[in-house]
Amino acid sequence: MTRGAEAVERVSLDVRQLSQLYAGYLSAGQLARHGLIGSGSDRALELLQEVFPPGDPWVFPLDHF
Repeated sequence: MTRGAEAVERVSLDVRQLSQLYAGYLSAGQLARHGLIGSGSDRALELLQEVFPPGDPWVFPLDHF
């Protein structure tokens, strides 16, 4: 996988969308459907989906003290 300016497939998103993607709150496809992520191609979204697969959002466990 090539990163940075040399990459052929690119996406653009800000830290808010990246945190939603990283935490599993929204998938790359959902972000794209809502217009929250810029993508040069469908392949770029597929790659992003592979790096951040959809799943249940991660929530820090409760502290019962």
